[in-house]
Amino acid sequence: LKMLTVSGNSLETLPARIGSFRSLIQLAVSNNQLREVPATMGNLPMIRQLWLDHNALETLPPSIGRCVTLEELNLDHNNLKSLPMSICQLTNLKELWLHDNELQSLPSLIGNLKELRTLTLNFNQLTTLPEGYSGVGGCVRLTELWLKGNPIKRLPPELPNLSTLKVLLLP
Repeated sequence: LKMLTVSGNSLETLPARIGSFRSLIQLAVSNNQLREVPATMGNLPMIRQLWLDHNALETLPPSIGRCVTLEELNLDHNNLKSLPMSICQLTNLKELWLHDNELQSLPSLIGNLKELRTLTLNFNQLTTLPEGYSGVGGCVRLTELWLKGNPIKRLPPELPNLSTLKVLLLP
């Protein structure tokens, strides 16, 4: 099994067995009622696209950091207040969709995501972004940064150095 779509089914849980689908490349679990995902999600060595948007997720398991082939992670429209630091291990990630959550901060090592091109953070509770080249300034391939609807007080001083940045949506 390479692709699995269970979107729009009012699912409240995913079985832990989901981690046994070792050849899964794409998993779409959008528009359900999930509050959490099983830790076994980290056992998907081939996963490239993971769509968990439009659920009720409050946390992500740290094991998500083991999904190192992941290129696209959609977590928008959930109830996430924070992200595990292990998300910074997803060094192949190109798109990270986090808008419309309750995020109050980002992991301090978000700059490890050197391949990241799109980071959507609209309508969260962010007042700052991680500074330095381990922070947002380290996302050297970033082309889109969406920050609209956040109470941001200060932008990282490294932001102007992101030469590939084409879209910056500010509050």
